[in-house]
Amino acid sequence: MYANQQMPKEIDNVPCLQLKFWPKDIQPFLKRFEVNRPQLYEKIIRNSSIHVIPKWSTKTPKIDQDVEFRYSFSAIERLLAEHRNKNEQILNGIARSIYF
Repeated sequence: MYANQQMPKEIDNVPCLQLKFWPKDIQPFLKRFEVNRPQLYEKIIRNSSIHVIPKWSTKTPKIDQDVEFRYSFSAIERLLAEHRNKNEQILNGIARSIYF
């Protein structure tokens, strides 16, 4: 039942820059996939990328708000959602029914 649900089509258009490399501070995240789910790790590395988007964190001075960027994992998140195993699909469906 949950496995047959389509992914939401909500879209937020935000200007971004695609990085053609994996930043050093993202490596621990990628390493977990390499160790725990090697096939998924290969798909992430080959078929996905990370982006930076203009977004002020409020942790820096307000004067920097126009030049501050943050990472966007949207492409990776979509790939992960598309490759959930059966249990992950069920758990996601349950969580969505509780929180949305």
